[in-house]
Amino acid sequence: MPNAISQSANLTGAHAGTTGAYYKSIGRHKTKVFADSGNVTRVVYHDTPVVSFNDSSIELNTGGWWTRTTKVRMNQTSQEFGLGYAVFQKDHEWFVDYRGEVHPFTSEELTLNRDNETEKGGDQDGN
Repeated sequence: MPNAISQSANLTGAHAGTTGAYYKSIGRHKTKVFADSGNVTRVVYHDTPVVSFNDSSIELNTGGWWTRTTKVRMNQTSQEFGLGYAVFQKDHEWFVDYRGEVHPFTSEELTLNRDNETEKGGDQDGN
């Protein structure tokens, strides 16, 4: 079972797997950061793991909640952990800018491959 990483300690800029870490870039309201034994870090907003990442991939998950705060938590996580993506909205559609390429984000989940520039999910056709 994952261990919750406390949001109230006095440390700043700590990395995944460090218990008692305070993440200054990630909002605290209804948000928890977990690190599990499989080297996966998850940022959970309410009950949705909005960002899960390890050395090889980043998974973004709206959980069906296409809200401003979901987008903010995703972007705060990218900033805090140096993941290099940005989620944005244009004309009511969501997109992810990752490594200079813009990917449509039209399904609940989008997986970015950290090893190269391929991605899975994105649109309803899996493109």
